[in-house]
Amino acid sequence: MFFRTSYETTVGSSLVVKPVERAIKEACIKDMLYNQHLDIITTLDIRPLVVTGALTSESNIPLYAHPLLVTGTRGYDFLCADIRPFVRKDRLDDAWSPTPAIRNVTEYSFAKTRLVLNLAWLTGGARPMQNQFTGAATVYAGWLSELISRQYALDPRDQVALFCLSYMHYQSLFQESPQLDDDTAQAAVIHIIKATPAPGTLVNSLVSEIKSMPLGTLDLYCEAVKNLLQNIRLEKFNAGILITLTGQSWFGLNAKEILAIALEHPPTWTTIVYHALQERTYRNSVIAKLAERYIKGSSRTDFINAMALFQDNYLEADKSHGTARSSALEALAAVEL
Repeated sequence: MFFRTSYETTVGSSLVVKPVERAIKEACIKDMLYNQHLDIITTLDIRPLVVTGALTSESNIPLYAHPLLVTGTRGYDFLCADIRPFVRKDRLDDAWSPTPAIRNVTEYSFAKTRLVLNLAWLTGGARPMQNQFTGAATVYAGWLSELISRQYALDPRDQVALFCLSYMHYQSLFQESPQLDDDTAQAAVIHIIKATPAPGTLVNSLVSEIKSMPLGTLDLYCEAVKNLLQNIRLEKFNAGILITLTGQSWFGLNAKEILAIALEHPPTWTTIVYHALQERTYRNSVIAKLAERYIKGSSRTDFINAMALFQDNYLEADKSHGTARSSALEALAAVEL
């Protein structure tokens, strides 16, 4: 199922955002908050907006953790990110500075990448994201299959089945239909065979069985796990258990909530995998270790380079060099000692 924003996912839909939306709209009217967008651009109707804390009216905006789509403001829709936890409050002199002084480069870079990928997700970039970052799907499948198999002491064949199911579930998050088409299923077979030592005949058989199962939400995924494996140990397996099981796999502010949303939201998950490969801060996280196993050598370089090029489409050009700057370099340049 195609969840447009974090706040449509199973966990995100329970979060209260109406006061945030109202306060952002008021800040747009009072202080032209919509002019704060770092160097992120778009020519489409959804525009980036960043809450930095520099404007007086921003003090009325409750803190929030995920890019939020605010509709019907001055004739546009805005995708709004809150970076106040990562900004140096003592250096908020210039409300219109392209990049505020940053006190936590790692978290800022993560938030900015996530905003860019969410913006792409909403403006026609979902399919390119699916095609260019297949490594994210592989890490996702390895993540869920290994955690669940370890928790329930499953045998190797069941772990392979879980890998196939998790990979297919991830692909289902790019489409509206709860069932995958033949082309997507066949592509999944190819990638799974490359990523695992499982025999091709087994993978083909499993994918054929999984293809008929409805996927796309955590509840549907958990039901598919039970139906596919037919293991009595998984009788009570559900979305709540899955969220708890995966909740220790990442570091940082709001890590558990971000992980829960990433289970159903590819832009968030792809951001996590990218920064797991890039940032030393996350080196000891479960996801970083998995990413190093599944995306290594030239594949790692290709993934990182593809992400830089992908984000360049949404960043203003650096006029002194004529090229768009990557988010990581942006963050480093923003730090003021």
